[in-house]
Amino acid sequence: MPDRLVERPDLSEAVVAALRAGRGPVALTGMGGAGKSTLAARACGDPRVRQQFRDGVTWLEADPGQDPVTLLGVLASRLGLPKSESGFTTVTQGRDTIAAEVQGKRMLVAVDNVWKRGPLDALAVPGCTVMFTTRLPESATTFGAAQIPVDELTQDQALELLGRWTGRAAAELPAARALCTRVGSCSP
Repeated sequence: MPDRLVERPDLSEAVVAALRAGRGPVALTGMGGAGKSTLAARACGDPRVRQQFRDGVTWLEADPGQDPVTLLGVLASRLGLPKSESGFTTVTQGRDTIAAEVQGKRMLVAVDNVWKRGPLDALAVPGCTVMFTTRLPESATTFGAAQIPVDELTQDQALELLGRWTGRAAAELPAARALCTRVGSCSP
C-alpha cells in the first residue's frame, strides 16, 4: 500500500462486500487518480476476501492495447502452468486451459486499468471472479459487473493527503482548505 494512503472505509467496505457476495464481476470505476487501484489492492489483501477466495488472488495489468491472449498467458503462468501449456494462440484455447486448471476452485483475478472489453471477456473463466478498475463506467455495465464508483476525495481526505505529501498536519495548511473549496476539487 502507498505510504501516503488515506483510508476510505466506506468504499473499502463496499468493495469487500461486493466480492464476498459472490454475484459475479466487480468494477471500480472513476477518473484517473481517484484511488481505484489502491482500493482494489486493499481489497485483495483483506483477510475476508482471502478467505472467500481460498484458492488464490492474483493481480494483472491490462493497459490500453493489452492483448487478451497475452493476459491469459500471464494468468496461466501465475497458476503454475508450464510454458508448454501456456503458449496460447487464441482466447478460446487460453480460457479452456485455465478453466480446466481452476475447475472446482475459487479465485479472484484483479485486473487493473481496463480500457477495452477484450481482456475481461478473455478472463471470464468459471471459478474465477474478476474485479477490475476502469475509467469507463460503461465497461462495468457491458460486462455485467457490480459497479462501485470511486469519486473524488472528501475535503478532509484531500487535506489529509496533502498533509501526508508535505509532511505537515492539515491544521497547518489553512490556505489549502480555501483553495480546495475554491477549485471544487473535492467534496465538502
